[in-house]
Amino acid sequence: MRILPNKILPFLAGAKHQFLAESGMPLCRVKIKFAVWNLENVLDFKRILVFFQPNTMIRLHSVSDPIGQAAQLRRWRCGRIVMQSGRLVEIQHRLFCGNVSVAQVWWQAKYGRPDDDLLWLDYHQPIGMRAFLTLDYIRSGTHAGYKTLLGACRVLDEIARIRNAQAIVAHVTNSQISDRLLHRLGWEQHLKQWKGRHWIRRFYDGYPTSNVRRYVTA
Repeated sequence: MRILPNKILPFLAGAKHQFLAESGMPLCRVKIKFAVWNLENVLDFKRILVFFQPNTMIRLHSVSDPIGQAAQLRRWRCGRIVMQSGRLVEIQHRLFCGNVSVAQVWWQAKYGRPDDDLLWLDYHQPIGMRAFLTLDYIRSGTHAGYKTLLGACRVLDEIARIRNAQAIVAHVTNSQISDRLLHRLGWEQHLKQWKGRHWIRRFYDGYPTSNVRRYVTA
């Protein structure tokens, strides 16, 4: 979805008229229809954006103890890990995976990160690929520190262990997430022949010792 400035729309309309005229089509039968985005109507535009944001995914259930409630996590294909101030708040069961829309990217670029200490991480198991999990999206507030991010990644590792996943994959598009940080968290580059930054967290040789208890809210 592209938002075109008002000055560009008449140019596009004129070009279409010229093309149709040169092609021999009768102009009386030409109907040019285009919509001009009225950015002054901010309230309506915000309502459209809210529909596309990842936090509108349908939430079904939630758990707060990944070890004691492992049986439920084992059944959930899509989920969201919610962290705050370095502690796990809950793991939500989601109906859909958290794909990021163009509108969400525009919203973040326009208004920046939220001013809070919340962080959530969306993941899902691709259909027909039970051995893998996909890290879809990380939303981080300006006050969410490294401990909060580390905790979310460790909880995701625990979910991979519970679900007997052999690896977690991610396409990292945020340049602020450095290769050094990803290596420190146990990730490796793969599919280098593909466009973009593709990373994988492998568990082929077993899972790391679980330390998820330190992040569970008492």
